[in-house]
This record gives sequence, C-alpha cells and structure tokens, in this order.
Amino acid sequence: EMEERLRELALGARGVVAGGSPGASQGVVRERLRLEHQEKLSVGMRHAQGEAAAATEERDHLRNDNETLKGQVQRLLAQQAEQSREAQELRQLAHVGPPAMPGMEEVANRLAKRNEELAEENARLTKAIEQSLPERRQSALEAAKRTLEESGVTLLQMLKALDVQRCGRLPLRTIE
Repeated sequence: EMEERLRELALGARGVVAGGSPGASQGVVRERLRLEHQEKLSVGMRHAQGEAAAATEERDHLRNDNETLKGQVQRLLAQQAEQSREAQELRQLAHVGPPAMPGMEEVANRLAKRNEELAEENARLTKAIEQSLPERRQSALEAAKRTLEESGVTLLQMLKALDVQRCGRLPLRTIE
C-alpha cells in the first residue's frame, strides 16, 4: 500500500494524472500504465542486478574457498602418505626387532645402574649449586663433567640405558 502511494506521488510529480481522476483521458491512463510498467521493470532489473552481483560475489568466494580446500586436501594427502610410509617402516622394525647381541642385557643393566648413580650425584650437585655462589656453581659443573669423563660414560650411553623399550624415545617421566 505504501509503495502504491509512493508510485502515485512519483507519477503525479511527472505530471501524469491518476487513472480514476476525473478528466483523465485514455492517453493519459495509457501513459500512466506505461510509466508504471516501466518503473516496475526498472525496479525488477535493479533487483535482478543486485541479486546477480551478490551471486557473482558468492560464486567468487566459493571458488576461493574451493581452491583453499583443495590446497589443504593436497597437503593432508601428502602428510598422510608420509605418515603411512613411516608407519610401515615402524611395523617392519617392530617385526624385525633390535639385533640381539650377547651380553647386551648385562651392559644395559650396568649402564642403568650407573645412570641411577649419576642421577643421584646430579641431584646432590644441583642442590649444592643452588646454594652456592656462581663461581662455586661453575666449579661443581666442571667437577661433574670430569667425573663423567673419567668414568667413560657418555650422554648417549646414559640415554640408551634409560630406553628400556629400545624404541629410541624416552618417556617424559624418565626425563624429569
């Protein structure tokens, strides 16, 4: 109803008399109908153009999203292939197992025992370092280093001794 009233006002401003008005000729009525039809077409065209622009924008947005998703899929497929390859290698290693060496358990036990001794010594030295001055800290670190060098135990040997499952990884609690 409001749109109809606005149209009548717009047509009245153009000088076109309403169809029901006295004195309106058929030509004026036809002109008014033609102008109304033209106005409706114009509004319809603007509406259609707006929808087309929105659809084009949405299409472009979807294309960009599609390209992004394709890139992510490719990256994930490559990652999956790499992880599948690694899993297959790990399965093969699990079936083969570590090579058995005579006396390996004894060596591992000795290293584990030595590692415990070193861990205790490390804890004792850490407490001493925390309580001492910076110069004393440095001398304690050097003493610990000399003790390790004299005993012939390397860090790698200590880590291997801690790796009881022989998987090449240490549990977090072991490191703490």
